[in-house]
Amino acid sequence: MKDKLFKYFKSSVSGKALIYTYMPIFHKFYLLIVYTSLAGAISTGLSILFIFSIPNWLIVSLSLTVVLIFSLFGLNQVMAYKAMKVLKRHYSINTKPKQWQSIVSEMQIHLITEYLIENGIYSKWKIEKLLDSYCEDEKKKKLPPLVAPGILLAISIPNITQLVTRAYTHFNLEENIPEFMKQTNNYSINLNLSLFVVIFILSTMMVATVAMCNKIKDGVMEIVGNNDGPKREALIETLDNILYQFKEKLNEDEFIQSPPHRQ
Repeated sequence: MKDKLFKYFKSSVSGKALIYTYMPIFHKFYLLIVYTSLAGAISTGLSILFIFSIPNWLIVSLSLTVVLIFSLFGLNQVMAYKAMKVLKRHYSINTKPKQWQSIVSEMQIHLITEYLIENGIYSKWKIEKLLDSYCEDEKKKKLPPLVAPGILLAISIPNITQLVTRAYTHFNLEENIPEFMKQTNNYSINLNLSLFVVIFILSTMMVATVAMCNKIKDGVMEIVGNNDGPKREALIETLDNILYQFKEKLNEDEFIQSPPHRQ
């Protein structure tokens, strides 16, 4: 039964089935920008290792990554507007762009609830059993966590220290000080302050890159391998919401049927 339910969810209830199937080109373009941004962030992190031999790599990679990330904010707005139009055109639902995800969630709850009732599995223990089964499947197919950002930073401290020392030594030599910096007052202080800011930003980006990889690794697997992972998680969330509503209804029925307490 769980396989039939999951098959039904993928074909008729998932976000792709309800919304993204009506905007296939834009959705693929959106995913392309997301993963290109990730690749740019990784490239920027790697370019730190070659900051002295290939400085242009860092400049180009960082600039493109920043542009792509800012583009995502705009694309998110376009995605919300397109989803709103899909809901209005295909489901006769009027909503605001910021509310489209909650509307889709309500649709999924309604459709799965109907399926459970029609197939005789709309009961508390059966829903809980389905949830346990899906959660177990998800644990088996998930990738192990990547290196935690804090651990990465801890094991990188010796290398970062050497890199920082080399950077300060290199740029504090008279012949290596940029001409525009020499034209400022107290250029030595300004130079070292600028180095500190740049190195701090690059170190932060390294940690942020690993954190980003941890967050979207399941999304990557949706494209390159585990196609069912995100859909299974969405079904688990939907069943959780249905179970919560089911328990609320049971509590209300018990309250109505219970006799009043005598004073």
